[in-house]
Amino acid sequence: MSRGTAIRWAFSQPVWAQLTIARATSGVRRGKACRARPRRPAAARRNRGRACTYYVPAGQLTRALATLGVHVTPFSGRIGRRALTPGSYIATVIAINAQGLPSAARVTKFTLLQAGAKRR
Repeated sequence: MSRGTAIRWAFSQPVWAQLTIARATSGVRRGKACRARPRRPAAARRNRGRACTYYVPAGQLTRALATLGVHVTPFSGRIGRRALTPGSYIATVIAINAQGLPSAARVTKFTLLQAGAKRR
């Protein structure tokens, strides 16, 4: 059984790529914004609202991609030494070129099925 997956990058110029990962949790709608649920049970009963999906930042990966074309970066479900917990996530990629100009953000959803295996 293979462990992890791979992130494929394709850029038309040398860039720094920032991959931000956020975990999906349940939230409460406050006006037009989705906020975290209150921690205290009494506050949760008082502040009922429509359920929504709230994203909590889980970590960030930064890669320097100095050559043009397609690059492949392995992803084992770990950010640094910390394993991500199983669940739903979104990944947001922003490329920054040599002049410091960021690209438009690209967002994709993925599901982590089991915690990242520890490397030896």
